[in-house]
Amino acid sequence: MSGDTEAITVLISPVVHAQGFDLEEVIVHRSGDRSVVRILVDRDNGAELDVLADLSREISAVVDDAPKPILGALAYTLEVTSPGVDRPLTAPRHWRRAHGRKVIVQIASGGAADSPTEKVAGRIGRLNDDETVVDLVITHGGRSDVRRVDLTDVASAVVQVDFGGPSADERELCGLLEKNVRGNT
Repeated sequence: MSGDTEAITVLISPVVHAQGFDLEEVIVHRSGDRSVVRILVDRDNGAELDVLADLSREISAVVDDAPKPILGALAYTLEVTSPGVDRPLTAPRHWRRAHGRKVIVQIASGGAADSPTEKVAGRIGRLNDDETVVDLVITHGGRSDVRRVDLTDVASAVVQVDFGGPSADERELCGLLEKNVRGNT
């Protein structure tokens, strides 16, 4: 993490958390006499554009009013956004927030990070109470089954775009109780 990135992270974390968000990443790109500061935030149930705009104004005020200029005399552009659909699922909260969505998961055989992996496509079901195990609903030939996967065995996982939404069987096995769910809760 660069010095600017670390300083901004420390400075804005309280503001981000006070608004109920998790600070996912801070990225600083310098180009000539300008910088682009990209702040990725997320929270359960997502965020509307108006909420992100308000948060952006608060973050901008904190960065501008810092006792020591973080970016020096450089002008900067601030972008506050939520992670895209292609964000890797790396923390239990990511799995919880993607409940019901389609996912491609690389599962390490034997649990070691350098072990061969098995590629599994399914839909994210329930997490256990301590958020260490997830149910993957896997459908083959019109039949859906649940496969329990320990999150420590996941080498990588990425949500997939889903235009069709879950079947009634998948909704039930995923624990999606609402009618007309189209892949997210």
